[in-house]
Amino acid sequence: MSCFTKEKMRKLKLINDVLKVFIYIVLIFSSCIDLTDSRNEIIKQETSGNGEKKCILFIKSGGATVVDSYQISMLLSNDKLKDSDVGNIFIADNYNYSISNDTSKVNFIWLSNDTLKISFDKSLRVFITKTKVSDVTIIYDSVNLIIIKETN
Repeated sequence: MSCFTKEKMRKLKLINDVLKVFIYIVLIFSSCIDLTDSRNEIIKQETSGNGEKKCILFIKSGGATVVDSYQISMLLSNDKLKDSDVGNIFIADNYNYSISNDTSKVNFIWLSNDTLKISFDKSLRVFITKTKVSDVTIIYDSVNLIIIKETN
């Protein structure tokens, strides 16, 4: 004979079902929370001569498992850089060395409304170098660089 009556079994099943729903709700809401420590620290920001676009040099904080990286994004002048954004033009890191929050390793200058020049230290490990974004041509100033991934 079982120790549990039908009433006790029904109550246990109800508690089990309620716990399942509770856990499901917690999982749904926790998936909406960004638990990473990735932040964007803006180093430099300049608007193109005609004021339509802006270029932003920032450091993407990698958190505990990924090294910090230099990243450059081009946005419309009214857009804001979010912490979830990544560089859409240029991404590089300093491999196992710290990243300085100045323009000594990476810098850019608008040469015209449709040309951007990016200069970077050739010792950086470069991941992305786009040569065209929208109607803007991007040129790079560095020699003997090792590009891991080039995209257009």
